[in-house]
Amino acid sequence: MSLKDMIETKLLYVQQQEDSVETIFKTICKKAQQLGYTKASYFNALQTRELSYPTGLALPHCGIAIPHTDFNHVKQPFISVMTLRKPVFFHAMDGVNGVAVQIVFVLGLTTTTAQLASLKAVMAICRSETRVEQLLHATDASELFAILTKEEAEL
Repeated sequence: MSLKDMIETKLLYVQQQEDSVETIFKTICKKAQQLGYTKASYFNALQTRELSYPTGLALPHCGIAIPHTDFNHVKQPFISVMTLRKPVFFHAMDGVNGVAVQIVFVLGLTTTTAQLASLKAVMAICRSETRVEQLLHATDASELFAILTKEEAEL
């Protein structure tokens, strides 16, 4: 399955004004459930997992977060992406520091193979400073989708 097939354009959020991890999760989870991608349990599971296993990652050019949770809360696989006008504080993966996050990739996956492949694809995108800058300056969902799927590899 390709990254293009995993990204749900109705779950792409550009230049959002959110003030907390919880509001980011509520926005994405509500829509994902309405679209039939997740079970009602997904929001609480995502929050619980984020508290136990933080997903903030400080990259040289931008802070990102890649929250995800157990497969049993997902009905259909998806990837949601949200860019933020102002950074939101996430706890770091390493558990040491906090990260000012500007791009959030929420993964709703149903297999370990898809999870590993999706994490690899997201990290490939985020290693490119040019691509990250393009994501941060995207003005609508179609532009964000085009940037995310440009020169993609198969998952």
